Amino acid sequence: MKNKKMILLLAMVLVVMFFSGCTVVRWAKYNSTEVQEFKKQLLSEHNNVKNITIKYYVPTVQIAFDVEKDITEEEILEIFYKTKTLLTDEIFQSKFFEAFFSQYTEVDSNVYPEASVVFYVKGNTDTKYEFRSFYYKNRDSVAKDIDGYNTWYYSNKDKQMQLPDTYEEAGDFKLN
Repeated sequence: MKNKKMILLLAMVLVVMFFSGCTVVRWAKYNSTEVQEFKKQLLSEHNNVKNITIKYYVPTVQIAFDVEKDITEEEILEIFYKTKTLLTDEIFQSKFFEAFFSQYTEVDSNVYPEASVVFYVKGNTDTKYEFRSFYYKNRDSVAKDIDGYNTWYYSNKDKQMQLPDTYEEAGDFKLN
């Protein structure tokens, strides 16, 4: 009797999951010659960066940095703008989109992923810095309205701010 109740409960859970569209997010890691060179250069230039991961799933490509707690906002901005350069590079985009659309064949080839650059501060689970961009100027736009990850936004607890286009223009930009 007890086994029948457990089987019935399990069956009900599976039915609910099936009809609710419950899915498991499965990140795919991305690597290319450009990514390997980018990682090698960045790790040699920035001792506060301990790990770099590039991964994607529908609808996001994410570059995540594990950084030491003594990293400065200025260094975070410098690394972010180097990462922006990688993400806007035509060769990187061509190779990445080929991998993305071959992995997710059910995705409309006109729906490009949003981009996210995240800094996780070691030893402090509450501190992370996240920057976001979209392939299109407007998330609901058509293919002719391409931004190509040139416009980026940073959100802190209070507001969302558009970042200057270049590191040199960022000058006194404050993350907090």
